[in-house]
Amino acid sequence: MKVVQDGYEFFANRRLVTVFSAPHYCGQFDNAGGTMAVNDEMNCSFQVYRPASKAVRLAMQQGIAPA
Repeated sequence: MKVVQDGYEFFANRRLVTVFSAPHYCGQFDNAGGTMAVNDEMNCSFQVYRPASKAVRLAMQQGIAPA
């Protein structure tokens, strides 16, 4: 498995793409997650999901609603 920092990453001269859908993977990486949509004309679009900040994650772990 390869963690992709920005949710997706092209390679092989942009003919292939890795999509990594788990932001803040295993609590160890500060990576974004992503999804890819392909339309009828084979055009690709991406949605990137940034991880919550450390302060928000800590508040959630402690059961405190983030401000």
